Formats: sequence, structure tokens, C-alpha cells
Amino acid sequence: MKTGLVTGGAGGIGAACARALSGSADRIVLVGRRREPLEAVAAEFPETTVAVAADIATADGRLTVLRAVEGDLAWVVLASGVPLRKPLGDLAEQEIEYTFAANLVGPALLLRHLLDHRWQAPKAVAVIGSISASRSLPNRAAYAASKAGLEHLARSLAAELAARGIRVNVVSPGVVATPFVGEAGDTLDAWVRDRVPAARLGDAGRGRGGGSLRDPGRARLSHRRAHRRRRWSGGARVTANASLFGAPPTPIEFTTKAEAVYREIRTRILCGMLAPGGPLNQDALAPELGVSVTPVREAVRRLEAEGLVQFQANKTVIVAPLSRDELREVYEVRLQLDPYAASLATTRATESELDEIDRLAHGPLSTDALEQVALNRAFHRRIYACSGNALLTQTLDRLWELTDRYRVVLVSGDAHLLAAAREHVEIAEAMRARQPRRVRSLIRAHIVKAGSLIEDALE
Repeated sequence: MKTGLVTGGAGGIGAACARALSGSADRIVLVGRRREPLEAVAAEFPETTVAVAADIATADGRLTVLRAVEGDLAWVVLASGVPLRKPLGDLAEQEIEYTFAANLVGPALLLRHLLDHRWQAPKAVAVIGSISASRSLPNRAAYAASKAGLEHLARSLAAELAARGIRVNVVSPGVVATPFVGEAGDTLDAWVRDRVPAARLGDAGRGRGGGSLRDPGRARLSHRRAHRRRRWSGGARVTANASLFGAPPTPIEFTTKAEAVYREIRTRILCGMLAPGGPLNQDALAPELGVSVTPVREAVRRLEAEGLVQFQANKTVIVAPLSRDELREVYEVRLQLDPYAASLATTRATESELDEIDRLAHGPLSTDALEQVALNRAFHRRIYACSGNALLTQTLDRLWELTDRYRVVLVSGDAHLLAAAREHVEIAEAMRARQPRRVRSLIRAHIVKAGSLIEDALE
């Protein structure tokens, strides 16, 4: 018998995941604290679904869940959690302790015991994260910390469990209109209108393409994570964030193992998990990532071409050290090309392209360094694309690839993020006014400031 398990299945995203995954296992164990709504969801698929009313924050609750699991485990969706929306200074100790027990400790202990079971394909764990794990929302300190801990637990487990063939990924929704939001709906609604381009909350029951509750967008992402049998995947954090980006997410798809390995190693280099100047042991990475050494070697060759790794005389591989000389050389070239590309874009961009640049300029900031680098790059890349010069765009893309690691150092500071965001808005406004000289001046000042701040951060 093949068994799937969903926690937090009484409503919202957990229930949507259960609906999307119905039929993918012989038995689905649906777990939640509220018996009545839980049984209502289970009643939709009575032949395959069993409702288990239990609180996984407690030892008794976890034991109840474990006793309900029969046969081999195929997949697990961890979608449970409790909200806590108060200033930290107003919280009682018991409230903080229970939030961490429900959102982090309980799921971790449950998963620890589930690993003692026998697993069969697709052998997947999907962890439902939160916007609060990477963005600053009001009165969310304890809740955000618990969800961030859960997401990092999943990332570490992805590497730890790869050798067993168990894939672990995070699906991180934005602000979704579910019962979980509770009385904070009006406050969040106002925050969304002020801070995000789409100016709306997400909907657990509808994908951004307008799908029905039986085919929810967020649940489909979890479904893909659970059932991608022919593609290697692990440790990914997929942002399923309709309310923030206003456009359908593109699930991370890999056509080859080498592509997956390349992206994973590149991410580790960019975020500092693989330290500059440190060794890159290909033989050790292969079993950690659950692949043979061949795709690792292919990935390393690509990273060498990008200047992210270096081969030593004794054939060992190291992560390329950060170099002020390289940084200065790249920024000297960018000071010539970026303003030129932006001035061309100012005169050539269509109104719809200017709308997109404006949307990116006013978009939300992320406290996740890699995500913020991607958001920053998306803004500048959109400007390059509007220049109408493909060779110029390709050249600037290459320069950005050479300095991604340096920008990760820079975006760690909140003060710079806010200043850079204001500068992006100024640039977008000057482009809208069709002022190429002003745009050139603003871009040049933007680059000079960023280069100087990165140099200071490297000291």
C-alpha cells in the first residue's frame, strides 16, 4: 500500500494540496487540529482518505498520526501551522513556545519518525513555507522565525536525504486568503494594496490561471514537487506568490541532472555555503546531491567558464576568491555600457514595456539575499532588453554573472536596499518621462554607489 500524508489538511492550502493529490496514493492520511472541517475535506474522497484529528505540536498528537500511517510512504506535505500576530513585547512565553512547537519543532519531530518508515517512489516531502520567512511583515516576529526555521530545516534535509532518494522542497506562498489569515485580513489587505503590484491577496482555491478549487495553483506546485519522477530535484524554494508578482510562477524545471547540479552548486557559491577560496570536492558533492560524479564534473566546467570556480595545478577545484581587482574591472565596463543601454531603452521602450519596468521598480523587497539579487537583476535586465541591442544585452548579462556573488554581500544591508529601491523608482520615472540624459546620469550614479558599497563590504 502506498500512503501519502498531509498536515494542516482541515482547510486553506493544506486542503487544496490534499484535493490536488487525491488519487496519487492508495491511502491519504489527512491531519488537522479541527475535527469537523477535517472530516468534511476527507469526505470528498472517502475511499482513499482517512481524517486524523491530532495536534502535531504534542507528543500524543504525533503518535496518533504515526499510528495512522500504513504501508509505504510515498510523499508528505507539511502544511500545518498556527498564526501569531502580536508585537513580540506583548506575547506570553506560552504563546511563543506553542508557535515554535506547532510550526517547527512538531513538524521536525514528526518527520524524524516518518523517516523510520519504508518509502517508495516518488519519495518526496513538500514543506509549505511562508512569505514571512523572507519578508518583513508587521507583528510577525515569532511566527516568521518559526517558518524560517522550517524552511531551512527542509533545505538541510534535502542534502541529508538525497542519498536515500528522498527529495525535500519548499513551496513558499505569498499572503493567501484562507481562514489562517483570521482577523488580520483587513490589515493585510491594506498592506498588499500599498506594497505589491497585483494589489490583492492570493487564493488557495484558485490558481493564477483561474483554475477551480479542484485544481489549485499552489497545490499543483506541491503536486509537481511530489511527483516529478524523472527529474532530479531537491532543496529548492519555490515562491508561489500571486499576490506579490501578479504573474504565474514558473516551476523550477530541469531537463538534465547536470543542469540541476549546476544550479545547486552555483546557488551554494552565491550564498556563501561554499566559501570563496575554499575547496570544491566533486567526489563528496556527488553522493550528497544524489547523483554520480559525471553531472558534477559537467556542472563544474560550466562554473569555471563563468569564473565561479578555478582549477588548481594539482587538478583540485576551488571556489574563485572574491577579488577587488575583478570587481573594479567589471564596474569600469558597466559604467560605460549600462548608461548607454538605459538611454537607448528610454527612447525605444513601448508604453507596455515601461509599465513593466515601473512594476519592477515598485516591487517588494526581499530579506533573502539571493532572491533580492534576482529581483534587482530582473529590473536592470528588463531595461537592457528594451535597448533593442541583443549584443549589448548579452554583454551586460555576462558582466552581471561575474558579479552576482559580490551583490549578495551588498544586499544584506537593509539601508542599501531601501536606497536602491528609491533609485530604481527615480530611474523608472525618468524613463517614463522620456529623458535619456537624466536616465544616463541616474544609472551612472546608481552603479558608482553600488560598486563603492560592495568594495566597503568586502573589507
